[in-house]
Amino acid sequence: MLCGCFAQITAGSLSGVFGPGAKEDAWNWLTGGLIHFVSSDAHNTARRPLKLRFAYDAIAQQLGEETARALLIENPLAAFHGDPLPYVPEMAEPEPRKRKRFLFF
Repeated sequence: MLCGCFAQITAGSLSGVFGPGAKEDAWNWLTGGLIHFVSSDAHNTARRPLKLRFAYDAIAQQLGEETARALLIENPLAAFHGDPLPYVPEMAEPEPRKRKRFLFF
């Protein structure tokens, strides 16, 4: 279901640049069908250079070349031109939460 907004993750989060928690969250969101773009986070060339190849290769390996191309090339290009996104991921069904049980003695 499309709710009228798109989501983006930074390529570095997929490789763990921002820590293991960010890496796990990024992959969970990506595999859960919540992400429409993968960005470079290239604010400057010295501290945050443009590094997208790792993200492209990792996504292609995990989710297929078609998905990697859509998230890093086709969707950004469509957004730049103001066109509808060619790839809108299907959201995965959420897993039911386990109930916590507290035992009092």
